[in-house]
Amino acid sequence: FMGLLSAKPAYDASGKTLHYDGTITDITQQKEREKWLRMLSEAVEQAKEAVLITEAEPLDEPGPRIEYVNAAYEKMTGYSREEIRGKTPRVSQGPETDREVLDSLRAALEAGEEWEGETVNYRKDGEPYVVNWNVSPVRGEDGSTERWVSVQRDVTDRKEAEEELRRSQEQLSMALEGGSIGTWNWDVETGEVIFNRQWAEMLGYSREELDLRFSTWERLVHPEDLERAIDVLEKYIEGEIEIYDPEIRMQTKSGEWKWIQTIGKVVDREEDGTVTRAAGIHLDIDERKQAEEALQEREAQLRGLANSIPGVVFQAYARPKREYGFYFVSEHAGELLGISTDPADFFERCISRVPESERDDLLDAVDQAVDREGHLQFEVPFVTPSGDTIWLLGTATPEPRDDELLYNGVILDVSERKRQQKRLATTVERVTNAIVEVDSEWRFTLVNDQAEALYDMSENDLLGRNFWDVFEE
Repeated sequence: FMGLLSAKPAYDASGKTLHYDGTITDITQQKEREKWLRMLSEAVEQAKEAVLITEAEPLDEPGPRIEYVNAAYEKMTGYSREEIRGKTPRVSQGPETDREVLDSLRAALEAGEEWEGETVNYRKDGEPYVVNWNVSPVRGEDGSTERWVSVQRDVTDRKEAEEELRRSQEQLSMALEGGSIGTWNWDVETGEVIFNRQWAEMLGYSREELDLRFSTWERLVHPEDLERAIDVLEKYIEGEIEIYDPEIRMQTKSGEWKWIQTIGKVVDREEDGTVTRAAGIHLDIDERKQAEEALQEREAQLRGLANSIPGVVFQAYARPKREYGFYFVSEHAGELLGISTDPADFFERCISRVPESERDDLLDAVDQAVDREGHLQFEVPFVTPSGDTIWLLGTATPEPRDDELLYNGVILDVSERKRQQKRLATTVERVTNAIVEVDSEWRFTLVNDQAEALYDMSENDLLGRNFWDVFEE
């Protein structure tokens, strides 16, 4: 044990010390209590939460004075303990401090009760912060309050995060309301599904008319789509695919089928990976799907029409920096040209089969037409994969777009016409009489050498001129 020795000397008549009379008091508990208080004081001093101790009174102005604050309080408020000791907690109050909260605190103090609250306080530099604090009485042996102990926390960041979350939830709610987005929250274990009002109204129901069960969704999904949707869901849950977003048909209250896209995500799993909860949204995509189907039908009609036209019907594009390509090529390209009708790289495949002697002239013609955004026409030989050379006549009309120039046109096989022209030219050259050919406007389209001699003019001078004008000369 630990003892406290107290001794007093005894003297004889001459004043000489004869002996000492003394006592030893057991102070073991006292020392243990001092050790405990010292440890407690160190713990409070090192605590991350602010701690202050005040007098018990007065509760009226100026209020109980502060006797102790820890280091965390100094850091939170900016006051040193020397500055704050002797002052009252009211030095931290300001214009935004909630009066109702302070009145609640006053009532608890008067009743000698514990209290907890939250309001705005102010640091030494005047910066506001949100404080959450509790106050507890320290009672004496007679039960009276001798001190007040308060533990305080700066919850400004938490309050700002809560406010940001509230705003986000409000914005999300507005977006869901305004965007007519249905939401669902599925408890996988119980089968309960919580639908919002928009989810039900999307199908013509009120929320109260639907049983909030997974089986309700299964019942409303089109039989041809249900198996596919479940298969996608299982693959998503097993991690085989990254997103669950099937497009399905669901039956409305009136019995019609409406296209819905459901997008979901697993939000809770057990430790073994078992899914316990999933949530997501429903989007009404019925108008989009109807438009897509109408577009597909229209495209099929146009493709059928294009494929019924002799020659190769195409839609090509020209983009900045001489980037050329095709969006559409009719099926006749395979039969006529002997190459794939796939629009990808169709331009390059065609150019590569134009003889090198003609290739640069063709590319120049394309560049010039694009530069002036004008009509494109060309006539070039083309070598098929089988080695045959055919002659192609291409013509296309430009259609400007935002960032590109479209060309809608057709490519015709004019090989027979070229052969006829060649035979005609050969025949003309062999006759001895002057032979000319004129069009419906009486313009020269062909002359032979004898005609040149007759008119004393070269072929270049005659082609394109009116026959009667030349005759009168």
